Amino acid sequence: MTAQTYQVGSALSPQLRDLFITTLERDSYHHPAHRPVTQNPRVARLLAVQGDRCALCGKVMSITRSAASPQAASVDHVTPRAKGGARFRNSLLAHRSCNSVKGDRMPYPCELLFLEAINLKLGVM
Repeated sequence: MTAQTYQVGSALSPQLRDLFITTLERDSYHHPAHRPVTQNPRVARLLAVQGDRCALCGKVMSITRSAASPQAASVDHVTPRAKGGARFRNSLLAHRSCNSVKGDRMPYPCELLFLEAINLKLGVM
């Protein structure tokens, strides 16, 4: 059996082609990269407390762009989870690009102070 390549809708009836395309559009809308970041309640609270500012560079984050955008908000684990950082009480929001540059380095003392200030504002002890 050989692999065949089809163009979208090439071998489908018009009704099936429309259904197929509608399904693709619906599934791509629900893909995590296309969801608004504010759908996560924890992230929405962090956005409100941080004042829509990136924890790493201090510039305004875009909450309207898809998560694939470099300027979109993403969750930064201050102490990397790969190095023993917890999932909660260890999260700040940062641009996707800033978070990527930070990588898995350990936090500077000023980042830990900022994290504690945010946790106090959130009422997380």
